[in-house]
Amino acid sequence: MRTLVEGLRTRLRSTEIRTCTAVETMSAGGEKGYRLGLRGGDALEAEAVVVATPAPAAATLMSGVDEPVARALRTVRFADTAVATLVYPPGDLQAPPDGSGFLVPLAEGKTIAACTWYSHKWPRAAPPDGGVVLRAFVGRAGREDALDLDDGALTDAIAADLNDAMGISEAPRRWRVSRWDCSLPEYTVGHGERVEHMSKMLESHPRVALAGAAYAGSGMPDCVTSGFAAATKVIRGLRRDGNRLVPTTGKEGT
Repeated sequence: MRTLVEGLRTRLRSTEIRTCTAVETMSAGGEKGYRLGLRGGDALEAEAVVVATPAPAAATLMSGVDEPVARALRTVRFADTAVATLVYPPGDLQAPPDGSGFLVPLAEGKTIAACTWYSHKWPRAAPPDGGVVLRAFVGRAGREDALDLDDGALTDAIAADLNDAMGISEAPRRWRVSRWDCSLPEYTVGHGERVEHMSKMLESHPRVALAGAAYAGSGMPDCVTSGFAAATKVIRGLRRDGNRLVPTTGKEGT
């Protein structure tokens, strides 16, 4: 993720990027069309806005622009998650050459929901001595109790699951647990229809778009696709409204 963000930052040399700047409110109005209230009291005016936050934060922002859209966003459920990175000694396990990890059905009753053979998928992340890096994911509907464990107990439970699944005999020599609250969208029955309804409601706001994991997939390719679609929408909205700063040639959304 850091590599991706730094790459974007390098390419956007003519763009002002504000980090550590929280947007707390959003409203229609002002000279440019939208006003963003920043933490600390400052404000920005914008001709177009792409809201790329998790759905709960997006609902807070959109409540100042379109309350029905905000209500729809509040229906998207999110789960807390934890990601454990574990480093095993060289030779303790070998990942299949044609695989990058596995998923664990809820019916298995395990702590982990998935595991990625991280150093097999990304060889540059492998330790110099040939150790193996695994990344295990915890947290989903029906297994929230696992996140009540402290980091040490959670790592022990994860290691036990990996032993059952992969026959790992040794304990990890290093590990780290990262916890992310309200981070995993859960697509309940009817989610697709609700997202489609939100899109139709947003047609009345051609220069506002939603993007991110909450709508049509939480994987990196899904989020990139969502970002391109959002950029394309607001560019078309700006052109429709006669914004002369938007180029009329080239690939939209790039």
